[in-house]
Amino acid sequence: MADTFHILRNNAVIVALLVVTLALLFIAADFFEVSATVEEVLMLLVLLPIGGQLSKKWSANSKKLCPGPSKAAIAESFSKSEPFVPLAAERLESRVDAEDANLHYRRLRAAAKAADVQAAEAAMQRMRNAGIAPSIACYGTLVGVCAKTGDVAGAESWLEALASSGLGNPNVICMNMVISACAKKGEVERAAAWLKRMPSLGVEPDVMSYNAVIDACARSGGVEQAEEWLGKMQDAGAVPNVVSFSSVLHACARAGDATRAEAWLEKMHVAGVSPNAICFNALI
Repeated sequence: MADTFHILRNNAVIVALLVVTLALLFIAADFFEVSATVEEVLMLLVLLPIGGQLSKKWSANSKKLCPGPSKAAIAESFSKSEPFVPLAAERLESRVDAEDANLHYRRLRAAAKAADVQAAEAAMQRMRNAGIAPSIACYGTLVGVCAKTGDVAGAESWLEALASSGLGNPNVICMNMVISACAKKGEVERAAAWLKRMPSLGVEPDVMSYNAVIDACARSGGVEQAEEWLGKMQDAGAVPNVVSFSSVLHACARAGDATRAEAWLEKMHVAGVSPNAICFNALI
């Protein structure tokens, strides 16, 4: 209200002119006895120009008295606004995607448990077709089922796929499964090649890795190779266990070298490893 009085005070001349004009208009209307309609039209013709001028000044003065926010203030208000929060629909969609991925993985794992390589690979393909990126666990499951069923080429293929997937390095379990699969086929060089490659894949060979290669040597009757790999195992800082020594004893037995087997049995005692029934059977 105070602003309104201030504006009227600054436009006193216009207000006074408006009052005088209206008074003269009423006098003239009475003198000439014009109709009420004509009187109203004359009042509009007088008031419109004066009212427009007064409105312009009123608006200008209002902007001076009550200025709007500056551009800087508007920019600052946007910068302080709350960060975007995903809508409930987006969060729900994300949860549905996760549940869908878990469903595909359960099917893959069920096929692997049943030792059905074809069904496991089909489950992996359906997962990809659905636009779901397989996890490391998916690749590891396929490596395992192939190794379990003696499909060395399949195990190697899925291990290579995991290594090139960008998901991360294979773990030592995956590597050992492939080496063991090679060993069971008696493919020494193939098993040894994977063990040698482990450091380049960011995986440190463990006791089981070396044992698998020693076992491959034993299955093929390669006594010297088995002894060599047990030596490499010790040089790498891995401590041989009863499985390591029994594999070497088995290689000696297959070669028919009882003297060599007895020497390794003595080395077991020196290393503090107690022989088991398998070790003694190798000497018979």
